[in-house]
Amino acid sequence: MFTNNSISSFRSQAISDLMAENGISVNDYAKQFSVSRQSVGSWLSGVTTPQFATIAQMADAYGKPFEFFIERTRHCKTELGL
Repeated sequence: MFTNNSISSFRSQAISDLMAENGISVNDYAKQFSVSRQSVGSWLSGVTTPQFATIAQMADAYGKPFEFFIERTRHCKTELGL
């Protein structure tokens, strides 16, 4: 039997897209959300994830739904039923 598990994860490409669309540098993006340049760099590279409240601020600032920043993937899990 197979079941689908839906897993949500942060979509770092969302920040890249917003920065490109709006002509914003990493430094300016960091200032806008009161974080360090290093934090934004870590988000962009997928090393770390912004806090929930920061993602909500990003969504509000750019008029995007929260889900814009979330990637949904499906993984199949095998259940042996032993």
